[in-house]
Amino acid sequence: MINMTRSMMKRTNKSNGTDNRFRKLLDQYRYQPPRRGELLEGEVLRVYPDQLLVDVGLKRDAIVPRKDLERMDDEDLDDIDRGDQVPVKVLRSPTRFFNKLIVSLSRGLEEEDWDRAEQLLENDETVEVEIVGMNKGGILVGFGHITGFVPNSHVPGLRRGASYEEKKEFKKPLIVCK
Repeated sequence: MINMTRSMMKRTNKSNGTDNRFRKLLDQYRYQPPRRGELLEGEVLRVYPDQLLVDVGLKRDAIVPRKDLERMDDEDLDDIDRGDQVPVKVLRSPTRFFNKLIVSLSRGLEEEDWDRAEQLLENDETVEVEIVGMNKGGILVGFGHITGFVPNSHVPGLRRGASYEEKKEFKKPLIVCK
């Protein structure tokens, strides 16, 4: 019985040494759970008809749900393949009660375009955009995955005192069909 206890003690000491090394490794790795609104870069692991699975380099893979994919153009979705690097924005972090990391590809792409637009502004660069729509107050322009607004007062050639119908007829041919 004494021999068994000693061998058991040896095993316990060995496992404590392993536990200490493991604890030191864990202390070196500071895991910060992703927060809502955070922009992450990830690699597409799987493309399903109703969702994407993305490796964002954390403890779990991220899911791009169907609802988010429906917000995107079919053309953009057709271009997404396994292995692609994509920006995603965290919508919902895993919790004790909900174990999934839900992200948005459409919002990640929009965020990337906003960053690009800010760089253009900082560098005082001009960019050409397509007119994709109109409303009572002006025209809508497309810039990547975001839509901008140009008020009627900034549309060249649009008369200031024109009626609503005159403005509408002037802006209609400017729209580029998507």
